[in-house]
Amino acid sequence: MPATAYFEWRKDGSRRLKNRISLAAGEPFAMAGLSDGERFTIVTCPPAATIAHIHNRMPVILAPDAEGLWLDPSKAFADVSVHLKTFGGALRAEEDSPPAPAQGDLFG
Repeated sequence: MPATAYFEWRKDGSRRLKNRISLAAGEPFAMAGLSDGERFTIVTCPPAATIAHIHNRMPVILAPDAEGLWLDPSKAFADVSVHLKTFGGALRAEEDSPPAPAQGDLFG
């Protein structure tokens, strides 16, 4: 699954804060996914140390040299599963700040 970022929610008490996570350099990347032809799922792994405070898992981000192998239907899962590991490169997380209540808002 090609992407430029993915979103993850960080819990802070009862609040949930949205985080946009991307490669630090901003380039696109591929996440490992599985499909049976009707359904699709993103494969997850333990989080990289730099984003572990946000969530307890993250998508598997494939190394560029593993993308073709992952997509090759002639490869057995056992041969490509070695690429299912936590991303070791630099990631950037940008947390959305909730909007401030408007003046005169019932809850502000």
